[in-house]
Amino acid sequence: MLRLPVATLIAALATSGCSWAPTVCTDEARSTLSVQVRDARTGEPAAVGARGSIREGAYTDSLTVVSPSAMTAVNTFERPGTYDVTVTKPGYRTWTAEDVRVTADACHVRSRSILAKLEPAP
Repeated sequence: MLRLPVATLIAALATSGCSWAPTVCTDEARSTLSVQVRDARTGEPAAVGARGSIREGAYTDSLTVVSPSAMTAVNTFERPGTYDVTVTKPGYRTWTAEDVRVTADACHVRSRSILAKLEPAP
């Protein structure tokens, strides 16, 4: 059996990138994606009356309005992936964003917030 002094072992762990501290995660569930919705011309909030969805392959979820300027995925919590996002609103052109990547760390998704600038329809 190899025996090393404690100071040598600690120095070896510190320089190897290893950590002896456990990861501590919270119990919260983080939303995968939120969308800030604005009128492209005025900059005013435009989420009220808008509809939206996120899609990854066969998976889809709707966006719901949570404030005058924001929508969030209704049921998509703690789900990393690459999403296509669509926002529609009467009087505006359909807005889309493709390949919106949501990653995760050791405990949770890294929630993404994106900006949808809705262009008024001609």
